[in-house]
Amino acid sequence: MLDIKVSVVLPIRFDNPFLEDGLQSTLIAMDRSMELIIVEDTIDKEAKDKVREFCENKGQLARILKITNEGDGLVDALHTGIRRAKGEYIGRMDADDICMEGRLRKQRDYLDAHPEIGLVSCLVKYGGDATRNPGFSRFVDWLNGLGSHESMFAKRYADVPVAHPSVMFRKTLTETANYRKHNEWGETVPEDFDLWLRWLNGGVKFAKIPEYLLTWNDLPERLSRKSMVYSKMAFWNSVAGNFANDRDKEYWICGYGKSVERRIRGLVKRGLTLSGYISPSPKIRRDGIPVITLEEAHRLKGKALILNCVANYEGKNFIQRYFTRHGFREVEDYLWLV
Repeated sequence: MLDIKVSVVLPIRFDNPFLEDGLQSTLIAMDRSMELIIVEDTIDKEAKDKVREFCENKGQLARILKITNEGDGLVDALHTGIRRAKGEYIGRMDADDICMEGRLRKQRDYLDAHPEIGLVSCLVKYGGDATRNPGFSRFVDWLNGLGSHESMFAKRYADVPVAHPSVMFRKTLTETANYRKHNEWGETVPEDFDLWLRWLNGGVKFAKIPEYLLTWNDLPERLSRKSMVYSKMAFWNSVAGNFANDRDKEYWICGYGKSVERRIRGLVKRGLTLSGYISPSPKIRRDGIPVITLEEAHRLKGKALILNCVANYEGKNFIQRYFTRHGFREVEDYLWLV
């Protein structure tokens, strides 16, 4: 029997319409060099019955391991699964998504062939109603458009550059930075966004296979819709806690208003000095920080780093067109913040 190369960690907490298909699709995508680690996390009865039946039917396959979460919640479940993993690579799957047949083999082969890459993802199909949830559908399109390490690194503060259940990574990476519930300041953070930031800022290279190898289902009860772990504040905590502040650089904020102030509060608390704001109209502030219009921002090119905090979809597109038209360089001249 071949040694285990890939350990697929799949936490399960609730029953869902895709659970049985998700388990079966993952098994079909595996070969003899892979194991499936199902981590039951205070699982409900319906899901527990389905998992038991699945494991009984496939019980002759020694590469399926069903274990109980040693803690509580997704982060603890991931830690539990990774600790028990025998593989050199960790593949991720969620209980409500569908794995395409070739995904795991292609990602394993990619990591084997590219030792410089720490994490590999793939394109994902949106498994939801794009008419009812156009925002998430647009997000999936945006994420699929980040095909290179450079583009994922450039957009690392804007949102997750890879879908969590689509990734495979080297297990050794978790020895230096692993999933966590809170950052060093005790603030709640989204476990995937926070980890990707720490790995990318630490020099880990990401890749994305340009094929649709996962269906990312968008269910009403998904954690990202219900849990405060994935609130706006939690994402802002991750950005503030992982932002590389160059104290010799000028920082300008593109965006204005109370929501922007809340967004950057963590950055300011950690010592980021604001040189000014870019707003639709000039303003006079009591603190003396200058406020200029976007039409005046061309003078900042090559002299400052603009942090874009505009959340509106149309506004983002308008600002991006302005920067492209005036030759601003992403990363060097501006960054998008979540």
